[in-house]
Amino acid sequence: MVQHKCIASKSSIHPGLGNNSPSICFQLVDHRVEFTKWWVTEFKTIKFPSAGTVFDYFIDPESKKFEPWTKKVEKFELDPDIPLQAALVHTAETTRVKFFMDLLLDRKRPVMLVSSQYFHHQCFVS
Repeated sequence: MVQHKCIASKSSIHPGLGNNSPSICFQLVDHRVEFTKWWVTEFKTIKFPSAGTVFDYFIDPESKKFEPWTKKVEKFELDPDIPLQAALVHTAETTRVKFFMDLLLDRKRPVMLVSSQYFHHQCFVS
């Protein structure tokens, strides 16, 4: 997830604004990339795929190898009997979230999904 941070600093962008005028600067931080760097450094004995982040892969239970979540994404077929706005197109992200959510719900653990303030998507899960 790319997190947006808003930092107020005195004349950090334009020196001509003076010390009394705060400036606003935006910093984009992708915490998935930062975590992947840490993970790969910490677990050097595990051969991890060179592309993507640790969040892009799952461990296949049979082969014990990293496989991309895209392998588990369901093929989309539009059901003509439901309204288009009710259709859900699965992605690697929704597939990954559903996998972990199902694990937690099977164990009777509560789940709360939180989205960034910039995305106002809703999905009811049953």
